[in-house]
Amino acid sequence: MPVSFITNQDPAMKVAINAKFHSPANRYCTWHIIRKLFEKIGHSLNSNTNFVTQFKSCISETPIKFEQAW
Repeated sequence: MPVSFITNQDPAMKVAINAKFHSPANRYCTWHIIRKLFEKIGHSLNSNTNFVTQFKSCISETPIKFEQAW
């Protein structure tokens, strides 16, 4: 039984994985996280290279490490 899945942010995929495997952790691919970041934060933060660099450094394998870096 898989412990986790790394996927894009497709809601149907999340539902299908949860239905088949019941309780694996669903992790989002870093590429999709960054892509969504640029779509959501707006032009002022997108052009702030310091913010983007610091945000990328926060992305980690565990929520605890993310919270500590954030």
